[in-house]
Amino acid sequence: MGPQAGQAPSGTAAPEPADEQPGRAGRPTVRTRLIPAPVWRPIATIRGSLAEILGPAHIADREKFVKVEVTDASRPREMNPLIRQAFPHALDVQHRPPAASHEKRIVDVKRENPLDVLKEFLIQAGGEEATKEELIILRQAVEASRGREQ
Repeated sequence: MGPQAGQAPSGTAAPEPADEQPGRAGRPTVRTRLIPAPVWRPIATIRGSLAEILGPAHIADREKFVKVEVTDASRPREMNPLIRQAFPHALDVQHRPPAASHEKRIVDVKRENPLDVLKEFLIQAGGEEATKEELIILRQAVEASRGREQ
C-alpha cells in the first residue's frame, strides 16, 4: 500500500510553506520535515554460487528487490534467466568470480594469432576454455574477417 495523497515516500524531505520573514539575500526560508511512509518491498544483496543463490537459503528473498552477485569460478550458463526467474524483482545481476589464479599478460593483438587472442579472451572473461563448438564458430569468424580484409 502506497502513501496517502499528499504524503511523500519514507525518508523524503518535504518542503513546508515558506516563512513570511525573508532569509538570506532576501530569499524565503524553507524548512523540511521527514514524512514517514511504508517500505513496500525490502531490499537485499545476495552473494554466492549460483547453486547457493537458487537454493533454499534464499527462498525468503524471492519477493525482495535484490542485487545478486554470482561467485562461481566460471560464468554459469543461463545465469541471468535462472536468477530472474527465481527473483522476479532482481535489480542487478553480476558475475563476480574469485580473483583469477592465472597470470595476466599484455598481448599485442596485431602480432598474435587472432584465434589465440579470442581463446585467451574467453578464458579471461568467462573463466573457462572454449568448447569444441565454440572453437568452430571462432575459426569461422576469424576466416570470414580475413576474407573481408583482402
